[in-house]
Amino acid sequence: RILHFDIKPHNILLDEKFCPKISDFGLARLFSKEQSHISTIEARGTIGYIAPEVFCRNFGGITHKSDVYSFGMMVIDMICGRTNTSAEVQRSSDLYFPEWIYSQLEVEQGTALQGIMNDEENKIKRKMILVG
Repeated sequence: RILHFDIKPHNILLDEKFCPKISDFGLARLFSKEQSHISTIEARGTIGYIAPEVFCRNFGGITHKSDVYSFGMMVIDMICGRTNTSAEVQRSSDLYFPEWIYSQLEVEQGTALQGIMNDEENKIKRKMILVG
């Protein structure tokens, strides 16, 4: 198995048939199928796409699901049409993008695309955000 540690839009390339190809394996780690968790001393990846367990031990062990989290963050990033981090935040919790997404969904503000989408498109967008 390969744990990439840096799934983000810049590392997903498209070929001539728009088939995605993952690139930049500089931070990747190999581990066997028998291993369910891996250990690492330093946080790896790009802020905004790093799974919480990679930079904070309180969230559990590092598994292949860390890359799934990064992929979900990338999907949300593309749907919302904005970068999922901001260097200029008032509180450190504002840096955690899923928290921001849920707060926006709770008050029905949606994303920057609100107002230019019909009801059906808004339902699809909401489902995609929740999946991401």
